[in-house]
Amino acid sequence: MRGPHDVGGDQVDHGKLELAERDLEHWETQTDVIFCALSAKKFMGVDQLRRTIEALPAQSYAELSYYGKWAAACITGLKENGLISEDDIHDALGPEDSTDTVLFRTSDCVRVKEESHGGLRWRKPHLRVPGYIFGCTGVIERVCGVFPNPEASAFGSTAMQPLYRVRFNMRNVWRMYEGGEMDSCDVEVYQSWLEPACGPEGAADNTRANKRARTQDPHHGHSHGHEDHTHLERSAVEQAAVDKEGEEGASQRIASALYRIVTAKSLMTTEEITTTVESIQNAGLSLSGPKIVARAWTDNSFRELLLKDASAACTQLGVTAANNTATTVLTVVANTPTVHNLVVCTLCSCYPRSILGMSPDWYKSRSYRSRAVLQPRAVLKEFGTDLPVSTEIRVHDSTADLRYLVLPMRPEGTTDWTEEDLQTLVSRNSMI
Repeated sequence: MRGPHDVGGDQVDHGKLELAERDLEHWETQTDVIFCALSAKKFMGVDQLRRTIEALPAQSYAELSYYGKWAAACITGLKENGLISEDDIHDALGPEDSTDTVLFRTSDCVRVKEESHGGLRWRKPHLRVPGYIFGCTGVIERVCGVFPNPEASAFGSTAMQPLYRVRFNMRNVWRMYEGGEMDSCDVEVYQSWLEPACGPEGAADNTRANKRARTQDPHHGHSHGHEDHTHLERSAVEQAAVDKEGEEGASQRIASALYRIVTAKSLMTTEEITTTVESIQNAGLSLSGPKIVARAWTDNSFRELLLKDASAACTQLGVTAANNTATTVLTVVANTPTVHNLVVCTLCSCYPRSILGMSPDWYKSRSYRSRAVLQPRAVLKEFGTDLPVSTEIRVHDSTADLRYLVLPMRPEGTTDWTEEDLQTLVSRNSMI
């Protein structure tokens, strides 16, 4: 069964790539550093990171940004490995959002949030909202007052929450409901589970609820092989999360909690993190990639070794070929007048970071990961590379332990250039 991470060749229209470059936010680099250190110290590994990312609740997977997923997965992995407790996580995340201010009025249109809206608290919740109305739209029938929130008080909190009776049309809740069009069900719902859901003229927007009722059996948590609206929505939300990578939100809050956890539990020191952040930020400035390519252009024996045993060739230049997060093997593939290579990781973002530094946003995007194996010529054209049909395109899907580097062809008219001058012609993108 394909998981949410496995997007290679899916049929969703993700649109063109967003090629604009941006600097990572400090918290993103910090999250990267923390995982690399956890991996180096054998507290958790890259395969566990991938698995825990893939196991995130569907909505959290879709809405968290790239490094938000990393942070959530690190916390889960540390808990699995017995290094931290649920209390450690809850303390680091801080109190859950709570207010005793009444935000809705009678006749307001509201939607019940999905179960996973609080699913990253890392403890089994005490839910007082019935699952059959998750995601459904209804109307406030009455404001019942402000009460102790049982979902919080179950863990010792004294937080208060407004309580509402919400009226749901049966046909918006149950697939194939056979009763009358006006039949309804009133459910008591605390405010933390509700969000506004009004249409253009104040009418209830039942689109989401109708889709749920038509396609999901009340005893079936998720449907495959039925209508694919869930996948369409998920891909759109996930891409938006990647596009907004630097914005503050749930991802950054989880990353901040991870930082507090690893320092409080002495898994890492603040100084250690700060020093490593600086080295990571400078990793892409070493010009290892251009140095390798320029040497291959000027030294045939080095080129032959590079294509045969890239690690050995890199050693000659004093370059580390393996990534610092896993034992990877660098594999170099050469462009020729008849063959053009393209590198992708359709399952996550595997990338020769020891050579090229941090991977760009477009490489991690759902659009690139999906389309590179389905529409490689269209993808290359968006980078300004328009190849004739006679040129063979070879896509390399880096899903396991190999990391690929493309050796571009040497530009014409550079016969007399020095190796240092040639390095200035080599871009990161040309090596992907």
